[in-house]
Amino acid sequence: VVQRRSAEQERQFRAQSPQPIRIVISTEDLTTSSQYCSAAGQSRPDFRGTGGTLTCGADDVLTTTKRTLLTNTIIPAALARLQAHINVNRFTSNLVTSGSCSDMTVPASHSSTGVANADYVLYVAAGPIS
Repeated sequence: VVQRRSAEQERQFRAQSPQPIRIVISTEDLTTSSQYCSAAGQSRPDFRGTGGTLTCGADDVLTTTKRTLLTNTIIPAALARLQAHINVNRFTSNLVTSGSCSDMTVPASHSSTGVANADYVLYVAAGPIS
């Protein structure tokens, strides 16, 4: 993540009291068919940062039920726990990412205009594991 602040922004940042971290979730790779397994035998990214791929097994298939469980239950519960335990000095401007995150899909706006009201962006994917 690349975030540049002016001297005034830096002063304001340091004067803040820590607050719960604001985490924004990007789930584009859960809806982009080339990024997840929809059937056994497909080749999909391994999301290990090497550009490698793995062959999908039957257990790797991202069903509607799995996607719903992940997006509606698991991720919100994890976020709630993290936000309850991590306090940060919040960004006062948009969080601008480097635009590069290995095999993950990073929306172009994240590296141009940035992400509003965020201290951290979590990119979520579901791929084969072995």
